[in-house]
Amino acid sequence: MKAVRLQCCVPFCRHTRGPRKGDRFPIEEGMDWICATHWRLVHPDAKRLQKRAIAVVDRLDEKHNAMQQLGRSLDIVSPTFYDELHKVAYRRELKLRQARRAWERCKRQAIERGTGI
Repeated sequence: MKAVRLQCCVPFCRHTRGPRKGDRFPIEEGMDWICATHWRLVHPDAKRLQKRAIAVVDRLDEKHNAMQQLGRSLDIVSPTFYDELHKVAYRRELKLRQARRAWERCKRQAIERGTGI
């Protein structure tokens, strides 16, 4: 089986990358990636916004998982507990959308500046 390689999302850029040891998610078809050459062209504020959004999503993921494990281990059936669990899940979805928008902004900047638009 041939390993999937990601190509830089900037048109006509020939940089690719394969799976790496420290990757959070396995590489799949349809994923986006920006090479280091084009990542340097993205404005630092856009990078910072994207990094912070991902950090918030990660924290909410940890909180949601911990609350789920606590609920299972203690057999909690309290409606207020599950209301809080749903609030965390909803907030995570909102922040995930924000992180996706921040990534799209970074990608758009890399493409525009990489192609000279």
